Amino acid sequence: VALHSFVLPVIKHTTDITRAESVCFLEDGFELWVTVLQLATTLSPELLALFPNAVEVVRRDNFERLRDILQIVDGYLLLGRAAFMQAYSGDVATMLHNILGNVNDKGMLWTVGVLDTILRLFPLEGPPLLKPCLVKLLDEVWRNKDCATRDLMGAAYLGVFARVLFQNMPFFVDFFSSVHPSGVETNVFYEFVSLWLDK
Repeated sequence: VALHSFVLPVIKHTTDITRAESVCFLEDGFELWVTVLQLATTLSPELLALFPNAVEVVRRDNFERLRDILQIVDGYLLLGRAAFMQAYSGDVATMLHNILGNVNDKGMLWTVGVLDTILRLFPLEGPPLLKPCLVKLLDEVWRNKDCATRDLMGAAYLGVFARVLFQNMPFFVDFFSSVHPSGVETNVFYEFVSLWLDK
């Protein structure tokens, strides 16, 4: 507790991107933040209250510190679970939606990892919350469907849908009956399953 009373204000100050001096300290601030989340055993209100700084960095910083941000999101999910999502589920969903499709392959894999954490921890609430993200992910699968079953990216994307299927089948069925990737007029569910099973 005594350490947190010193460390958390340091994180808050160094990761506040509205301060001009944050340019000098942002990287160190994020490294400290990731470490604190890894070592913490409970989610204090003070630690929870830092999260808007991460949201603001993504909004302004053009994903330059994407890996740190996603490690922080993942850390909050694992540490705070329902308490974290109750406070920031909308911000998390918007953040992930804005990242998907706007970063390189490595960034997409990191982002898919966070999506998977949410779906694993919240099998019923996660899919509806992440529906816009899943729509984007389906577009990515469709755009690259010729190689989707043969590369790491495609396997990661399809793995997200596999988790939804096995944990929340009603949502999965409803999703594929109501969503169509751009330019697709055929039976999406049939085409998707065929793609999934194609070796």
